[in-house]
Amino acid sequence: MLERIDTLNTRLRESEVRHYQEHVMFLQTQINPHFLYNNLECIRGMTQEDQEDIRQMVSAIARIYRYCNRAEHMAPLREEMDCASLYARILELRYGKRFSMQVECLNEEALSLAVPRMILQPLMENSVRHGFEACMRKEGSILVQAFTEENRLFIRIRDNGGGIDTAMLERVN
Repeated sequence: MLERIDTLNTRLRESEVRHYQEHVMFLQTQINPHFLYNNLECIRGMTQEDQEDIRQMVSAIARIYRYCNRAEHMAPLREEMDCASLYARILELRYGKRFSMQVECLNEEALSLAVPRMILQPLMENSVRHGFEACMRKEGSILVQAFTEENRLFIRIRDNGGGIDTAMLERVN
């Protein structure tokens, strides 16, 4: 009986993992075009400005796009954080000094753990869109931290934006 329960639990976990992987793949396909469109529009607007900024932005976008189009759906956290740093540079080029963004890993062992590719960029973008732009804040800071604790990986994204109203938070939770 216990063996049968264990087998069923294993199957349930495997099913949940497959569902999660499929959901992540779906989100990745949704993120890429939106990200590319926004930044190409920004580059178009920069054409009258500093050419070095344009070169840096195009280079960062190309590196991110190359990263997100790899065949593997998982990547070491180190690569994901490198991608997040590229995105932070793009935001700096787009918005100037309006936003400060810091990406850090608090312990070395976390950097080799596998995470879904492009998991950080949309979260960072939401901090800008919903934390600052939606509430008309002119500037802010975003902190992305990754760390392990009790054999678990935690990724924390904090901003000093407008926050979320209590009713919406209850619905989300």
